Amino acid sequence: METAPAAKLVSLGRRSVRRRRSWAFAAGVALVATVALPFVLLPREKATLPPATTVNFGGLAISVPKGWKAIEVPIFSTCTAQPRTVYLAPKFDFSYGQPSEGPPGDNKPVECPGKGKEWIAAVQSGFSGVSVNPQQLMAKDGQLLEVQKLDEYRPSEPDVRLYGSFSKPFVTPTVFISGPDEARDRLIKNITWPAGPSAPPGGGLALPSRVTSGTAEEVTDGPPYHRMVAASDAKTLNQIRSALAALREPVPTDEACDLKKPGAIGIILSDGENDSAHVVIGDETCPVAVSTGGGQVRVPPELGKQLLALIVASDKAATERARN
Repeated sequence: METAPAAKLVSLGRRSVRRRRSWAFAAGVALVATVALPFVLLPREKATLPPATTVNFGGLAISVPKGWKAIEVPIFSTCTAQPRTVYLAPKFDFSYGQPSEGPPGDNKPVECPGKGKEWIAAVQSGFSGVSVNPQQLMAKDGQLLEVQKLDEYRPSEPDVRLYGSFSKPFVTPTVFISGPDEARDRLIKNITWPAGPSAPPGGGLALPSRVTSGTAEEVTDGPPYHRMVAASDAKTLNQIRSALAALREPVPTDEACDLKKPGAIGIILSDGENDSAHVVIGDETCPVAVSTGGGQVRVPPELGKQLLALIVASDKAATERARN
């Protein structure tokens, strides 16, 4: 059992690489209305949008399924979501746990009306990064989406998945889709994401021209079962960058595949100043490498493990030097 999951969300900001998940709240005042049920926070609907085939939100184009409605709300809560509804919201309700009602000590869980039902929500802010080693990167609309289970954070929401842009996590809204597997697979086809960055003019992967650090996640026998490792010595970093820069064979769009754990390896390369790239390298199940800066190329199946081993060895050597 994981006691301290280490590589949740890391910021891909221009100045630093964060090592833990950061749930960022956008500036401003959230418009929230309380209702009669104690301990329950419900968003007030702004307006039901006029019937439309497609709604646009933050660069997304969402085709509203027949018989559904689209609603704008100031803050979105998964518990108050109604079935057959598309929600558009600037913020997300981060209240954790199952809402309850009744006096303290005698609380009863409130049944969420949208639990297990089909609905879609697009939320503009609140999710500020991607995982160092994503659980799944799904190919869609010429780019990759990080797919996460909401029940990783809310066990009461097993049927909800989050879909976030791998290359533009701070700009593109996060999409929530609720429903059984078949329903989610069907509903995601109703959503079009902005195209991701194109490959560099000369092909290959977009990488920093100079690399001063490389960060990855190591899976151990634990505890901790996951830990962040980093390389900062020039020899190791040059080996890693050279190996990635040598990858030149592009992957046609119709041959794109999903990068998944445990085989996929994520590495963040940074120049320590203004340039960084998050590279995810697949194994034999999806022998592809991608960069947040652009580019998708074929890779030898063992390359990810080999580069991770270099970072682990560099991290270990640095730790031993610090002790002496």
